[in-house]
Amino acid sequence: MLDRKFVLAIKRTGKHSCPNCQHTRTKNKRDTPLSVTVKSDCVVYFCHHCNIKGAEFYEEYQRQRPKVRKQEGNQPKDPHRFTNRIRTRTVW
Repeated sequence: MLDRKFVLAIKRTGKHSCPNCQHTRTKNKRDTPLSVTVKSDCVVYFCHHCNIKGAEFYEEYQRQRPKVRKQEGNQPKDPHRFTNRIRTRTVW
């Protein structure tokens, strides 16, 4: 995991230098392997060199994130919705 302060200090989406592996690179020291995506509620990162990945949420979103319950299966919200239909058959 990268340092939380470092990740949240990044303000733009793009490629950046990775503080985890940049000092150990031998071939291309100018390469920027850390891909960062800045979203409204978090910062998502992935390093293509050392394969470190994760996401850091902003503090205001950590407290306010609601827990979402998943519905079981693909059941309709009203179970009687489809049973009340009258089936008609067209005779030619």
